[in-house]
Amino acid sequence: MYFLCDQESQFGTPGQGGSNFVRLISDLTLQVASNSRPANLTDLEYNTNQRGEHLSISMDKPVYDIRGSFTRHTCYEIRGRSYLPGKNCTVEQYPNSTGICFQNTFGDWHCRMKGSSKKIGRDLPPPEK
Repeated sequence: MYFLCDQESQFGTPGQGGSNFVRLISDLTLQVASNSRPANLTDLEYNTNQRGEHLSISMDKPVYDIRGSFTRHTCYEIRGRSYLPGKNCTVEQYPNSTGICFQNTFGDWHCRMKGSSKKIGRDLPPPEK
């Protein structure tokens, strides 16, 4: 659930212009290491969310390594000639991802994974100018 909460989101406000989209995760498989480990400096690469905001990883709390796979769907608001029905989404598979689960300085848990992706959905047309 922590991974889904960090990854699934809505950006922007529909009907207000700009780049409005929703991001959803499917086909999630996730394995959590049975033992924790101390946080280290390389874990800081997971310290930002999708908006680029710092998550304030607590370096004095244990970290759990994770691995798995997932599919990410990003769908943009349908408008004009740019994002037509059926051509407004991208779908990417992340077959071999790794990451960590950690607590921030407020005690909230976050789980982040990174890995190589493969686009499997339709490519989006270029946005309107």
